[in-house]
Amino acid sequence: MVGYHPTSRTRVTWLECEKGKDVLVFLLDKDAKWPAELKESYRSAAATEDGTATPGLIAEVTRNVAKLKEFRQWLEKGRIRATFTSPEDLKAKVIQALHAWLGKHPEFQPARPRR
Repeated sequence: MVGYHPTSRTRVTWLECEKGKDVLVFLLDKDAKWPAELKESYRSAAATEDGTATPGLIAEVTRNVAKLKEFRQWLEKGRIRATFTSPEDLKAKVIQALHAWLGKHPEFQPARPRR
């Protein structure tokens, strides 16, 4: 989730999902092993360990973790979604989902080369 809407302070990604467009949702499985350094909470842990933690950083990370949790819960309600456990699993599920989406939206099929 990158960036906020300037007036609402809502994440741009969240706003895009609210517009009613088709959204292909892929969420990390809650039981999946994931590198600690790729988690939002790692920022505060690393800063605490290296002595660079500030109250502002801790507050920002805490807010971000809460917002990510809220966004995930929102995505899980009433949407078709898939969970993944690894980058390879995600790749396979994205390919499957795009293939299914293209089947429902033939107008977006790539043009076939002329022979």
